[in-house]
Amino acid sequence: RTGLQRLLPTSRRERVAHLAMLDVPQPQELVAAFTDGFAAFAAGPKYWDPNWANSQTFVTATSALAACILGRGVTVAVKKSEMPLDTPYKAGPATYDPIAAEKFYADRFPLIVRRLARLAWLTSAFNVKLLLDWRLGQIEKNEKERAKEALGLANQLGPTFIKLAQALSIRTDLIPEAYALELRQLQDAVPPFDDAEAKAILARELGVSDLSAVFAQISERPIAAASIGQVYRGKLHDGRDVAIKVQRPAILGEIALDLYLLRLLAPLQTRLSNIVNKRETF
Repeated sequence: RTGLQRLLPTSRRERVAHLAMLDVPQPQELVAAFTDGFAAFAAGPKYWDPNWANSQTFVTATSALAACILGRGVTVAVKKSEMPLDTPYKAGPATYDPIAAEKFYADRFPLIVRRLARLAWLTSAFNVKLLLDWRLGQIEKNEKERAKEALGLANQLGPTFIKLAQALSIRTDLIPEAYALELRQLQDAVPPFDDAEAKAILARELGVSDLSAVFAQISERPIAAASIGQVYRGKLHDGRDVAIKVQRPAILGEIALDLYLLRLLAPLQTRLSNIVNKRETF
């Protein structure tokens, strides 16, 4: 109930007015609201009916969870921003600056809300299944199925989360073996992005309108794809064979935004973990 009251206005008229005014909360308020919604779900159904699909407690809990996923302020995502996906710092091995990112994204709140809304949308079904597995005591039973879903989800979430999944795939001390085995596929089998877009980027970077001005041949499809880019086989006009690596579009801006959000959401993960394990958060 607390989560529902905090997340959404009570009456239909107030919800319409809320959408019209776009009363935008701060990122920290979204985090707190999400945690309240999860707490409502975790604490709500104290007694589970075997026929849980018809159980009032199940409806109450899933309503709280739905409000948690939709989130107060996430409705702002329907208002599209004209702001391009810029970056708070330049590309480089030692240019990451969390303070610069904090200042940069403070003026780009619609961008944050859009990304949070997309992350919530993509992960909502998976999260609901995990919560139901936990509440119904079926975590081990459904582990392999959830691991396969996690692999697909990592690909959908983008380069930052693919990199995170690749790192986790060798850390069986942090995640179950079933998840590690599935995520290990990302080490050498990341889906490529659109070929036409890749070749348009390549032509633009080389300053030509037609790639035949530079290459005698270029493969139609990439011979390899990774989280950051993909590689084509090519041949120059002098006969030399070359490997052509094309970076994914807007990669730095996307990763910078995701890193900022991960720093923002880290306290949420701690609070949720403490709720599940019935520990106090300091």
